[in-house]
Amino acid sequence: IMELVDAGVPQHVLAPIRTTILQVEGVR
Repeated sequence: IMELVDAGVPQHVLAPIRTTILQVEGVR
């Protein structure tokens, strides 16, 4: 995710992506 932030991706785009990743990590 930090790579996306460094690339200049807007926060409103990262938010749902981060949520999805957290959900996937929680499943494992």
